[in-house]
Amino acid sequence: MAYPIVNIDRMHGTDNMADLRSAKYGSFSGNPSVFTGAGINNGCIVVLNGMIDHEMYYAIAPASTNVFEDLYLVASPEFLPNPLQQSLDCFTNEANAPIRLFKLQNGDVFSITADGVSGSNFAVGDEIYFQNGDAQLKQSSGVAQIGSIVAIESKGGKSWLVIEVKYVAE
Repeated sequence: MAYPIVNIDRMHGTDNMADLRSAKYGSFSGNPSVFTGAGINNGCIVVLNGMIDHEMYYAIAPASTNVFEDLYLVASPEFLPNPLQQSLDCFTNEANAPIRLFKLQNGDVFSITADGVSGSNFAVGDEIYFQNGDAQLKQSSGVAQIGSIVAIESKGGKSWLVIEVKYVAE
């Protein structure tokens, strides 16, 4: 199975460690709340929901109540057990494994393979949104816009969407 690949072209977190977080992705359920870890692909959008310890957080899918300032891009370093026989699209973040998060900031630019965005017939200028209860990015509608496609490139036999992050007040 192939998974989305993300490239952190020009993200604040590449130079400013204060914009990075480590987390474990999953959901809370039951009373009292119990955290259940889940796998997640790079290129998804999450929000923080409490601390595990002083360096690790819980991350969950965003909700309709979340705002732009709450959002983080999942972009963990790809670890491939056999890099000579695997490509980057073989990597996903397994359940209960630590993930790396980049705080979204106006002006950030990242690229993601088209399979990491829900939609079709992508075009430059298309708006990209986060969704309620789903970590995957979405084309053309959702809770709130996080940016837009500024270029579409073809590399390594894959279609890449270059997304410029720009908060747009509703």
